[in-house]
Amino acid sequence: MTTLGLPGSGTGIDEEMLDGAWEVVSRHLPPTPLIPFPQAGFPVPVYLKYDGAQPMGTFKVRGALAALTAYGAAGKPVVTASVGNHALGMAYGSRLLSVDSTVVVPKTAAPVKIAALGRYPINLVLEGDDFDGAERHALDLGRNGMRYVSAYTDRYVIAGQSTLATEVANVLDEDFTVVVPAGGGGLLSGVALGARRAKQDVRVVGVEADACRALSTAVAAGHVVPVPMGETIADGLYGNLEPSSITPRIVRDCGSSSDTWPRSRSGGRSGSWWPVRDWWPRARPRPLWPRCATTWCPWAGRNSSTTALAGILRED
Repeated sequence: MTTLGLPGSGTGIDEEMLDGAWEVVSRHLPPTPLIPFPQAGFPVPVYLKYDGAQPMGTFKVRGALAALTAYGAAGKPVVTASVGNHALGMAYGSRLLSVDSTVVVPKTAAPVKIAALGRYPINLVLEGDDFDGAERHALDLGRNGMRYVSAYTDRYVIAGQSTLATEVANVLDEDFTVVVPAGGGGLLSGVALGARRAKQDVRVVGVEADACRALSTAVAAGHVVPVPMGETIADGLYGNLEPSSITPRIVRDCGSSSDTWPRSRSGGRSGSWWPVRDWWPRARPRPLWPRCATTWCPWAGRNSSTTALAGILRED
């Protein structure tokens, strides 16, 4: 295996895997827009990477296509668990690539997501009162003849998410900072690995909900630690990590605790964490911005249901 001189080496993610994910994603999905966002009011250019333009309206389809292409080639049925976004990506990819898929969703998932999944040729299973319960059921199915595809810690899923950073690096000439939402850490890990391959100097900032801090707790402890989950409008960031998750290692190797990544031939990299309380306008991580060059963040990954967001906007 050819490994990369990048964070997370030893996790089974190699250069060929990242190249393969880019080939798959760029073949099936056009690049999504990078939209200037001057309304942010910061003294640096800010862009929103609008992955709401993806099929199913979520970045998760990137990792789903990469994983389904890899596992579908073996002809083995796959199973996954999700609170909605990864499930939608897997449903879309399963139809596109004709892969036999079972999707386990908690009974408490947003009704709009369950309804959307019902329109695809998948085996839809409602199990558990939260993501942890759905994940346990999916893992049981994976031990009985199916290939389990984690929404965040599968190697091919992480490789697929790295394509988001590659698309931005192909558009921007200057060094830039990426602000990434973090739940299980699949997107954050993928963006970190993709950023490591960019010709620019790239800083990656992970932002998790203050009420759901499974990833940062695991990074700090050096191993997965179950933590209590509080309420958050970002239902896509909710849930503990499976014990074998590789995302804390990738994120830790990216320097989240020391705020500095190892240097590479292409220049310096750095990483940091920002826990934020619901919701963003009330808790902007202002210390970040004066230190940054051009900044972008993924937008419209549907980490919050439109119904929950509408309710908060009405309250305000």
